[in-house]
Amino acid sequence: IEILPQVLSYLEFEDLRKECCRVSKAWRNAITQIEVIDILFVKTEKMIWLDQLEFARKYFTKVREIKISWGHGSSIDDEGVYIAIRSLLSNSSILKHFQYRTCCNMRSRNRTNTLMNHALPMEPLVHADMLESLTICYDKVHETDLNNLICILRDKFHLKVLRLRMPTMHKADEQRKLQGMLGFIGDLHNLCELHLTNRGKTGFKVIGPLYLELILPKLNQLEVLKLSHVVGKD
Repeated sequence: IEILPQVLSYLEFEDLRKECCRVSKAWRNAITQIEVIDILFVKTEKMIWLDQLEFARKYFTKVREIKISWGHGSSIDDEGVYIAIRSLLSNSSILKHFQYRTCCNMRSRNRTNTLMNHALPMEPLVHADMLESLTICYDKVHETDLNNLICILRDKFHLKVLRLRMPTMHKADEQRKLQGMLGFIGDLHNLCELHLTNRGKTGFKVIGPLYLELILPKLNQLEVLKLSHVVGKD
């Protein structure tokens, strides 16, 4: 039974939800010991997404790593899904690793809408003080998203790996927020790996070498640095 959680952790998330939790009480208890969950939202019914998130919130009480990905053709413009994700992340006090990834052709009736746009699901990460790695990749951005990201990065003294993928930004307010975010990254003194990339041509170019010269000397532990279009080339 002691190795059962490790064995179950290799199964697909949907198999855990639909099959494994029905086997026995011992198996259900083993599921609660799983520390890593990987949720992929594919083009399917909203109720299945909500069932997946409720299952994760109910059973994965000791999770230390959460991966959330949106598949091709999935739609993210549902407030119920946002609330469910927020509820899952509300137990993030022991969370050490978090990934959130979108794909480039996600459907949304509101073209400016992203998961972070509502300032709702990601808010609990502000209190994830034990976070060691953070990966956030999104293809559309709003000033609210950047405000949320700044709040998440504040006082993350245990953070060692930060990967951010940003879209192209044209609005002056968004560019200023992005530049201001660099100051908080510079305070992450235990950071060993930093990725600032984008799927457009100018996403991080607004930062410029001056901002990098201000923050990089503070990152004494930095071993890996990946930049895309920050100073005009990878």
